[in-house]
Amino acid sequence: MKKDANFLLAIAGTLLILIVYPLIMKQFFPQYFAPPQQTRQEDRARAPVDEHSQPSIQPARPETTTYSSTNSYVLTSNQYQVVVNEPAADIASIALLQILEPATQQPTLLMHTDNKSPGIFNLDILEGILPQSSEVLPDEARFIYQLKTQLTVEKRVMLNEGDYGLVLELIINNPTAQEQKLHYKLIGATGITSSGGISNRYMEQTTLLENKKIIKKNMGSIKGEASTPGDIKIVGFTTRYFALAAEPLFKADYAYNYKADALDTSFRSVIAGIGVSELVIPANGQVTQRIIVYAGPATHKDMSRLNLGFEDLRGKGVFAGLSELLLMLLRALHNIFRNYGLAVIALSIIINLFLYPLTMKSLKSMKELQAVQPEVEELRARYKDPKDAQKLNREIMELYKKHKTNPAGGCLPMLLQMPVFFALYGALMKSIELRGAGFLWIKDLSAPDALFMVQALNKMPLLGSLTQGNINLLPLLMIAASFYQQKMTTSQGKMSEQQKTMAIFMPIMLGAIFYNFPAGLVLYFLTNTLFSCGIQMRITKSLQR
Repeated sequence: MKKDANFLLAIAGTLLILIVYPLIMKQFFPQYFAPPQQTRQEDRARAPVDEHSQPSIQPARPETTTYSSTNSYVLTSNQYQVVVNEPAADIASIALLQILEPATQQPTLLMHTDNKSPGIFNLDILEGILPQSSEVLPDEARFIYQLKTQLTVEKRVMLNEGDYGLVLELIINNPTAQEQKLHYKLIGATGITSSGGISNRYMEQTTLLENKKIIKKNMGSIKGEASTPGDIKIVGFTTRYFALAAEPLFKADYAYNYKADALDTSFRSVIAGIGVSELVIPANGQVTQRIIVYAGPATHKDMSRLNLGFEDLRGKGVFAGLSELLLMLLRALHNIFRNYGLAVIALSIIINLFLYPLTMKSLKSMKELQAVQPEVEELRARYKDPKDAQKLNREIMELYKKHKTNPAGGCLPMLLQMPVFFALYGALMKSIELRGAGFLWIKDLSAPDALFMVQALNKMPLLGSLTQGNINLLPLLMIAASFYQQKMTTSQGKMSEQQKTMAIFMPIMLGAIFYNFPAGLVLYFLTNTLFSCGIQMRITKSLQR
């Protein structure tokens, strides 16, 4: 009875945490639970819209024209080095000066087009038109064009000092005595770079509508042109560590994406942008439209500074809030230990201590089930006739009741821990804090630890594709710890041949899955495995008394 009472208390406590947690998060992290906004900020100028008509969606560019630039200008701030090309006055590259590449210690090149395709802020109505005048300052560039309709178009690229944001401004003047209308498409994001490998899983083209609906598409799947109608809030890309996205501070009628170069195997030629179906420029008047481009780390702290909702691209809800809470704890531990490797180990220990009652109950239940397993096998041998299946089930349940053992006791506590594990996996896998952070022999906690390379491994079937020739020590230690854990588990009773095979196979399979995972993530689960081994040793001693 006492065991059942403790088990029920553990379940009740966990459910209480899961119920109370969102209420606490709403109090301290309201941004994750904020209701959809009905209107944008007051400074967003909207073009007039006929509510009774549907916007005429302009198809994405069906074919790519040859793009060439004449002059390039470099704009610099404390955060950025931005290259703007003529004649289109579009952004050809963005380098993040404060974030260095782990391997080269050079500024991270977030996007670049190699001058082979149009860049950010490319405007289709200016194709083939040369600027009449230009002015380039250290952190701002202005270009003026004239259309055949006598409209003048001024494009401004301005760096936002102190924040990860670029300001793109489009000023259209109508010097004639009649109002004029035009429609256009504008590139909001392109030229995104990737480090390859596991990072490619997180390369997504993201469109966020004003009603908070979010549409995500893996960038590798983008081939032909596609359009998304609606009141567009943000369009761009999210990667494992970074975001490159544009938000129009006016009414955009649709978003579009396509791959400019079908032969390009990288993601640089994928283009995402916005379109305006009808823009009215009054007689002897002008229209100013502004786009904010976020180009920086995909962290809530940095994305929320602009107060424009870019952080919504990270997702909302309990998992997102829990991941952010775990990252906050990781940063706090780093402030104490001054090393992210030690912070990850400390985080693992803290979470294991928090989940200790459930883990203890789960492992103890599994031990108790193993103790009665020989009697279960005897019953299976006695009632092996399929006709006796119901009788066999009754006898097994009576056996469990006799030994006061709950067959679900080992699974249910683990199931209740899953929200924490899922949130933790996402937090560590995409934590930019681990990017370039070293620990012991590990040079970069965001990559496999790669103790050394053995060229001969590349020539071996299966091993070559699995290891890329690298000897990653942490997954091997994890396999050894898992084997030891399985040995401790199997030593408590008889097991079937199938169970023994699984006990050998599972650690190897687990090691193969984790072999090319980031070292920080493997370090966490290695610590978690060692902690579980300690708990099992304690349980074993208590059962032997």
